[in-house]
Amino acid sequence: MKTLFHKISLMVFVTIFMNYFLFAQGKEENQQTATQIRLGYSTIIFQDSKPEDANAAIVVWAKVLQKNLLLEYNKKTEFIPHLYTSIEAIQDALQKKEVDILGITFPDYYALKEKFHLVPAFAGLIDENIYSQYVLLTHNDSGLDNLANLSQKTLAQPIPKQNPFIDIWLSNLLSSQKKTTKELFFSKVSIEDREPNAIYSVFFKKSDCAIVLKKTFDVICMLNPQIKKSVKVIETSPNLVLSFAVYRQGTEPSRVKLFIDVAKGTHLTSDGNNILKVFRIKKLIEISEKDLESTKQMMDLYYKNRNKRKK
Repeated sequence: MKTLFHKISLMVFVTIFMNYFLFAQGKEENQQTATQIRLGYSTIIFQDSKPEDANAAIVVWAKVLQKNLLLEYNKKTEFIPHLYTSIEAIQDALQKKEVDILGITFPDYYALKEKFHLVPAFAGLIDENIYSQYVLLTHNDSGLDNLANLSQKTLAQPIPKQNPFIDIWLSNLLSSQKKTTKELFFSKVSIEDREPNAIYSVFFKKSDCAIVLKKTFDVICMLNPQIKKSVKVIETSPNLVLSFAVYRQGTEPSRVKLFIDVAKGTHLTSDGNNILKVFRIKKLIEISEKDLESTKQMMDLYYKNRNKRKK
């Protein structure tokens, strides 16, 4: 949920950090040759952020990593960040080996991991863990208590491209009850530019139901207790890792180690902790394929159902 506070915070951090690092570049550093580490990020990770805001964020993030490695490990590095606007652009960069560490959504990882031998590296700790969930909401007064009741009703949701798991999870829900596709099941699907608007649409009875992140719903309920009293959850998705960092298996081990060393301790420095707040995570923790199992199971089921429909 992009708020004015987050936008202001982002620009303040960008200004402070960029001025600091421009000044710091004039200071004498050790004479070792800088190791270049190329960081790539999918724009989908930043959801409703403007491209220029997302680009500013990754530039600051790269500078924080660079500074922390020099201070903590006496390693002179140059982190080179780049934004990718499509899975095709990501695939092209991987094919050309132009990226070492990649921030990616799980659906894109699922599509590319085998071909490019991608290995999970880190995920952000959101609250107490790395997982997110989506919820299906209805109004308490609607009498709509389950998915079957929603046939030919109206659905509100955020932009699908920025929230790919919404359609994946909903498709699995509909398949589990032998329903049809989203477009045929609902009488109308309203796409909201901002996620909270989907919640308000149910609250003000403009839509019969909505799908949003559970965390977004919890925050809105905390800010407006009336919504908590009026809107209810009728379905909740499995635990999902929406996005995380990976590296190519063939990436030079020393580059991966440098990234791991500095990323794990990002939250321990004031600069690192501040930029993590902009990304709305507490710290970065190392992950493996095991941590992605529930997310993978949902993707496996989605493709299994989709292949059945094609037959």
